[in-house]
Amino acid sequence: MTFARSGPIRLDYGLCRYGQSKLMCRGPMRRLKGDYVTFLGGTETFGKFVERPYPALLDERLGATMINMAANNAGADAHGLDEDLLARASDGAACVIQITGAPYVSNRLYSVHPRRNDRFIMASPRLRESFPEFDFTEIAFVGHLMRRLREVAPERVAELEDELRRAWLARMKRMFDAIAAPKILLWIGEAAPPPIGGHIAGKRAPQIVDRGMIDVLRPSVEAYVEVVISPHARAAGTRGMLHSLMEKPAAQAVPNLRAHAEVADALEPTLSGWL
Repeated sequence: MTFARSGPIRLDYGLCRYGQSKLMCRGPMRRLKGDYVTFLGGTETFGKFVERPYPALLDERLGATMINMAANNAGADAHGLDEDLLARASDGAACVIQITGAPYVSNRLYSVHPRRNDRFIMASPRLRESFPEFDFTEIAFVGHLMRRLREVAPERVAELEDELRRAWLARMKRMFDAIAAPKILLWIGEAAPPPIGGHIAGKRAPQIVDRGMIDVLRPSVEAYVEVVISPHARAAGTRGMLHSLMEKPAAQAVPNLRAHAEVADALEPTLSGWL
């Protein structure tokens, strides 16, 4: 069954804010008491076009309070620099931290929006000097920036990627240091993390994050869970997702219902042992 329609689809994400945070998280809002588990992440954990993303599935399976603090288009900056959310995650029984792409953090070469981390704000003088032929005024999104720079001067992109890796690792470590609760680092993608310096081409996965970067972070967390979405789940397409016909391409780019179930399956054994 499909829920694609020509008109607007009113999927209620229950958007909410916790404390003084300005980040709009996936709802419904939950009470922060008892042995709750928080989930920090981007569009995949937020569950765009999905009525019951994997935190909601785990809530039902484990009978514990799962609080989805993910936000649409959030990268590591959105949560890593939000002291209010970090404090609430720290007070929980556990925290699941989804790996998001390295381009979606502010760094020494460019800045991103503090909450909508997919939005490009400004290039630094150093980046402008590195790509003098490039017009940055035409760029609104980080993904567009990376694609265009690879087209214009692929031989110069390596320096940019090195900077992104350093900035991403620093932001993730800062986030981990601020969260006292046991932490699960979570990879969600259509492919496993590439080897050091490698890239994932043709499949959806966190960009410019490799196996070496994850290995650097693993001593700082209690568990690492790697979910490679199965061909069976990918073949299900947008079945059961709530989207309009115009939104179908966007729905095809995010985890579907079966993918969310696979993530819940992977996390359940670890979380059940802590609750």
